[in-house]
Amino acid sequence: MKKCFWVLLVGLLVPGVFNVYGQAVDHIKMGDSLYNAKSYDKAIASYSKAINANKHNKNLLAKLYDSRAQCQLDLQNFMEAIDDDNDAIKADPLCADAYWTRAAAYFLSGHIRQSSEDYSKAVLFFSGDKPRLSILYDNLGINEIALQNYPKAIEYFTNAISANGQNGPAYWHRALAYNAQGNYEQAVDDYTSATFFYQDNLAALAKIYNSRALARENTEKNWDAINDLSMAIQLKPANADLYWRRGMAYEKHGDYQLAINDYRHLIPLHTNDKQNLAILYENCAVNENNLHQTAKAINDVNKAIELFPQREHLYWIRAVAYSDSGECALAIADYNKALPFYKTDKKTQAIFYNNMAANELIIKENQKGISHCTTAIALLPLFWQPIFTRGRLYLKLNQKDLALKDFNEVMTLDGTKQSAEYVFSLYYTGNADLAVSTMQKKFLASSNSDLPGDYYNMACLLSLMNKATEANIYLKKAFDLGFLKKFIAQDERFDNIRKTQDYIALMASSQQPAGQ
Repeated sequence: MKKCFWVLLVGLLVPGVFNVYGQAVDHIKMGDSLYNAKSYDKAIASYSKAINANKHNKNLLAKLYDSRAQCQLDLQNFMEAIDDDNDAIKADPLCADAYWTRAAAYFLSGHIRQSSEDYSKAVLFFSGDKPRLSILYDNLGINEIALQNYPKAIEYFTNAISANGQNGPAYWHRALAYNAQGNYEQAVDDYTSATFFYQDNLAALAKIYNSRALARENTEKNWDAINDLSMAIQLKPANADLYWRRGMAYEKHGDYQLAINDYRHLIPLHTNDKQNLAILYENCAVNENNLHQTAKAINDVNKAIELFPQREHLYWIRAVAYSDSGECALAIADYNKALPFYKTDKKTQAIFYNNMAANELIIKENQKGISHCTTAIALLPLFWQPIFTRGRLYLKLNQKDLALKDFNEVMTLDGTKQSAEYVFSLYYTGNADLAVSTMQKKFLASSNSDLPGDYYNMACLLSLMNKATEANIYLKKAFDLGFLKKFIAQDERFDNIRKTQDYIALMASSQQPAGQ
């Protein structure tokens, strides 16, 4: 995933080695034949003999030096190639191919500015040859990408396309420059144009789809990105990176089970790579948490911890799974294990302390919970979640004035006016009808991944309002989407409906949510 893209995608294009026609000497013909057979060392020997035999024919001598330079270039002997083209240009300053070959050697040896100087000189010789002129402009653009001068690169690629609209690599390379510049829509357009020129090169086509997917992700067009990654996978099914990328795209799009499927596909391919194997199990667990598949999440994160116990996220992920499964003490223990990994991260520490307090509220460790909320608030004064949690804890201790003060502060701090904490603060401050209508509006704006939590919160709210029938309807929806009986049974907000037939039937049901 971490690649030097322009070199790997499409290589530099250089002029062909010189072929002598007519009454050429045998060693020149032999050099050309050996070069075409990719016997570069032997071709160098033949061109060397030809050079020694043609010291007085400057035009031919320049072309022979350039032919030998091309062999050195293919052997990655870049400095030797540069030396030969220096001799070629000395023999004949009008030898256009020598500037081109030397430019390629400069580029491949890391001398980008010298390379661009030679390509610019070569351009003057090929102004009447549009196809080759287009290639030269394309190479100049590649150099500017290497120098991170993206506007200039785009200018050169545009010149290349103007000279020859059939130059597929130029569209691809301009897309890369647009992408690097943050112009993702233009990048997508050029990647699309490039695909038409690579229908017979499946490896290159897969790379283009992969790159276009990245540009689309940057414009939040996640489903289009997923389609591109799926196309790339069809073309290169052995490319593990594509499955990893698509799994991340599915996760971002909220398609958690599809993300899990892609991560599971990769697990057998990483059995000898403990670190990446742990990350794959972690990714599965994160998505399983999102689906309330807590048993699976705990199983996967345990495997990840066994492989890579120093990875800081793992205890956090397992704490979430324990909390969702009603194992409050285990959740608190994991948040405590995670804390040392985040000593300099005040926001994450505040989240941990709030989450510990939320679990302590359930198991009636109210004073500990208040203390943890106060610590979270001190770390992050504008973080309204621990203020809300502390308000609930104050209510349990019958400290209503302190509770109301916290709930009012939540409503002041929450600029979204849509969070669950805001909705329940409305209820606790005597605005029950407004709380319900706000929750209903939230449904309209929710993604599918948010609905289970929204259903659960609406069930809690309606239960607090003694609207048993409606509360049980929403609770059943939340249960069907993954909320566990133990978690529900521990939530005191359902005390008003526990004796209703619907609640009793739900809790007595042998049916378990999907994935449990």
